[in-house]
Amino acid sequence: MTAAERCGIYTAFNQKYWDRYGARFVAMSEALSPRPAQLIVVTEVEAEFPDWWTVVRFWDDRVWPAFDKALDYATTEWVMLCGVDEQFDPDFFADLPLAGDVVNVSGRWGNGNACYGTPSQWMNLLDLGHNGMPGLQMIRLEVQRKYPQRLHKWRDWISWAELRWHGVQASFDTRQKFVWCYEPGQTSFEADRAAEMEILCFISDLKTGRVIPGPEWPALLKPEQ
Repeated sequence: MTAAERCGIYTAFNQKYWDRYGARFVAMSEALSPRPAQLIVVTEVEAEFPDWWTVVRFWDDRVWPAFDKALDYATTEWVMLCGVDEQFDPDFFADLPLAGDVVNVSGRWGNGNACYGTPSQWMNLLDLGHNGMPGLQMIRLEVQRKYPQRLHKWRDWISWAELRWHGVQASFDTRQKFVWCYEPGQTSFEADRAAEMEILCFISDLKTGRVIPGPEWPALLKPEQ
C-alpha cells in the first residue's frame, strides 16, 4: 500500500474558522494528488463539502473535544490532526515516509522559514523548556488511542513530550510539504506564560512516572508511593 492509502487526516471547525479558511481548505484538499484514504471533518457548519470527506456532525466550544471526536470514525493505520487553516502542497502524500510509531512532518512557517523537529531535539525534548518538535504529527492510530492528546491549547507540545517519555519511536519527514498558518486570532497564537508553565509542570510530573495517559487536563496522577 502507498503512504496515502495508509493515512487519514482530521480537523474540526466552527463557523468563524470555516468562513475564514474553508474555501482555501476545500481547494487545497481537492488538489491533493494522491489523496489520503480518509479526510474527517467534525463540525456543525452547514455547507457543501466534497463527497469524499467524512463529515461528523458534532461541536464543543472547547474545540479540542471536537477534534478528538474524529478518532471515533478513523479507519486508517496512520492519522494526523491538522487545522482547517493548514496548507498542504499537492504532493504532500506522495512518498510520505512512514516509519516508527510517529512521524514529525516538517513544513514551512508563513514567512517561508523551515518548521521542523530534529532527532536531537526529540531526544532532549523533556529538558528543553520549549516545544522542540514543531511540525505536524502523523501517528499510528493505535498509538494515538493509547496516548490521547490532552485538552490544552498547546496540545502538540504536550503530546510530543508524553510520547517521548513513553519511549515511542519517532521518525522524521524532512520534505517540508506544508505551510503552518500562524496568525492573530487563532486558538494558540498569543503568548501565554501561564500555559507554558502548566506544560513545564506537566513534564516534571511525567518524570515522576505518575502521569496516567488520557485526555484529561490537568493530567490524572497515580498516588505517590
